[in-house]
Amino acid sequence: MSTDFEQHDFERDDGFSVNTATGSGYTDDAGKLQMYGSYGRLFTGNGDTVINGGNLWKQDLLGDFHESTSVNLIIKHSKINVYTVIETNGWIEEDKSIHKSFGYRTVNFDTYPGKVVKRNIPIMSATRYSERSAMSLAAYTHPSGDFTWLVVSDYYKQIHIYKVTADNVVQHATYSSTIETSMIPINTQLSFSNFGNFIAKPYFQYMGYGNGHKGGVMVYAFDKNTGEITGEKLLVDGYKNYSQGCEFSANENYIYTGSTSRTIGDTLSLYQTPNPFIAEGSPIEIFGSDTVVSSSMQLGPDGRIYLLARGVGLKDSFLSYIEFPNREGIASSFVPKGIKLKHQFRYTNMPHFVQDYVTQPYLRADTVCVGDSSTIRFINNYTDSTYMYAEGSRIDVSNKESFKYAFSDSGYHTVQLVCYYPAFVDTMHLAVYVQGITAPSLGADTLLCIGSELSLELDTTDVDSIRWSTGASAPDLLVSQAGEYSVSVSNTNCKAEDTVYVAFISCDVLYDSTCFGSQTKHTLEDESIDSIYWSISEKSQWTTTNKFNHRYLKEGWQKVVLTGFKAGLQKEIRDSVYITAMPQDYLVDSVTLCEPQVIVPKLDATEYNYLWQSGVVDRDIVADQSGLYTLQLEKNECESSDATQVFIENCTCLVYIPNSFSPNGDGLNDIFRLVSDCNVAATHLTIYSRWGEKLYDRYGSDGFYWDGIYKAKDCQTGTYMYSLDYIDMNGKRIFKNGSVYLVR
Repeated sequence: MSTDFEQHDFERDDGFSVNTATGSGYTDDAGKLQMYGSYGRLFTGNGDTVINGGNLWKQDLLGDFHESTSVNLIIKHSKINVYTVIETNGWIEEDKSIHKSFGYRTVNFDTYPGKVVKRNIPIMSATRYSERSAMSLAAYTHPSGDFTWLVVSDYYKQIHIYKVTADNVVQHATYSSTIETSMIPINTQLSFSNFGNFIAKPYFQYMGYGNGHKGGVMVYAFDKNTGEITGEKLLVDGYKNYSQGCEFSANENYIYTGSTSRTIGDTLSLYQTPNPFIAEGSPIEIFGSDTVVSSSMQLGPDGRIYLLARGVGLKDSFLSYIEFPNREGIASSFVPKGIKLKHQFRYTNMPHFVQDYVTQPYLRADTVCVGDSSTIRFINNYTDSTYMYAEGSRIDVSNKESFKYAFSDSGYHTVQLVCYYPAFVDTMHLAVYVQGITAPSLGADTLLCIGSELSLELDTTDVDSIRWSTGASAPDLLVSQAGEYSVSVSNTNCKAEDTVYVAFISCDVLYDSTCFGSQTKHTLEDESIDSIYWSISEKSQWTTTNKFNHRYLKEGWQKVVLTGFKAGLQKEIRDSVYITAMPQDYLVDSVTLCEPQVIVPKLDATEYNYLWQSGVVDRDIVADQSGLYTLQLEKNECESSDATQVFIENCTCLVYIPNSFSPNGDGLNDIFRLVSDCNVAATHLTIYSRWGEKLYDRYGSDGFYWDGIYKAKDCQTGTYMYSLDYIDMNGKRIFKNGSVYLVR
């Protein structure tokens, strides 16, 4: 409640100024006054009149002339800028009977200074009503925020319950007391408890002429979900004079009642009584004085209970307050002249507020980055004990106004606060948003091959700003030079960064020999390497130089895998080398000839480079004289050589069995057969494969031959075995076994 509130000098038609004591107001979460009403007018917090919000005191709400009009209650609807204003009109008939009527109007505050869009809507009319009705009604907004319960008491001890939404006000139920009492609810205040579980209404009773009055309080149990009154209890013992005002402590344990006479100078008696639905107990007088006159009271957002009071002789006005309403007895600490007000007030009514709007506990949390601790604030904490449940953890946060919790991941997290009060257990929920950021991952420090590039890419899903150490701001960076590269990313609440070091080496592998059976020296071209782990042909070895020797025992492509280490970084290099195996024994050891003859090696004609010692570079050579014939082969810088000894003799009858033939259809050496310049007759020829399969078998006295065909298919290049018998010119049967090499 503001202590420097200036009463604006609004003039009524009859010359009287506006009386702020009979009004109501609404402030935002920061405590700034948004709208207030006094008598029949509505004003903004700045004092401007709401459009269509003036001079209601002269308007006809229910069809009758009204002597006075008060703005009793301003209800703000959740999530929209719409207010429902509850108003009271009162008048006195000739028979001195007091009449009251309740109505409402709707104010839309989407644009300044707001506008009354629905007006003069009646709710209820009654006779013999409370003389001053500013506090004869109370309201409590349901925790869902969808609607507000409005309760109104009348002279006949009834309580009328209404359901208020942004669209209308609808009567929900009427409750008549079942307790017999002669007390009447005149000049009284109606109050909801802080959490909407109870309603209290003061009563008073005439005790006889000269004996003053006796006050009491009726306490109702209220179901805030159904809007039903489920029980009632009457407190009468100990109260003196009028019981005009009442209020609950924030934790609902106690009921405070202010009772006073209507005569200035009489004693104010302030009582504290246990809530009968929680505990039994008698009233305790916590203050009594003739210096202060007060009637109604209001629980404030700071947990204090305030009373609007005047000094004797109406010279000064104060805000009195109970400092610690949750404490028992005089420990609650009543301060009679707590705050001196700038203006004098004629009446002692307090402005009326929706109860939960002023003092209902609620949670707030700041938005932080994941990994940081969110500060959760518990506003209006009047619990006995409190436990917070977050991410499955139970945390005791009793007696704390704020507490911190670091959520494990980003997004919305529901915090559950279980609050233990004397009369009930309540559960509050708060959605806490934790902002995340995709931290850049540039990977480990990297060793690359010269000539290659490294692409550094970022996930920018939740990133607002990017800054590379190079000054670039794009989501990716192409690295081709050695050095350290860093990036910083950020959004509203989060910042993350990463750094990577990139080095380069030469990854070329050199080989001095690629020949089967020889020692091959492997050399990594980069000499700055610290060490290398070689893995070749199931052999692994560490070296501290860039060289490694290995003898390959397989022909063909071989994998070369090495891991180079430099300055704590490593790079796996994969290469391959072709190993060439050169043939051996492709010439017969010796041959005896009767005449010059072509020597044909058991080799493909085009696979190798050929060089005979005589300088001939063809595969075949004509042996025309005795001697050693040496052939050298070359392929992929690999070499091999073989030799055959040729003997040429003067043969009278030379029988020659070829050691090779080439059935390729060129008309030269296309068949395998016995050759002789003598009169010999072959009688049996059998050809076998290397595995012993019989490929050719023929008997006869005339000449025959094998053309390299078996079952109508050409036989492949290779060595075949033969068995031959013939009769020489002398009639002698000769048997020969040997091999012949078929060349395709």
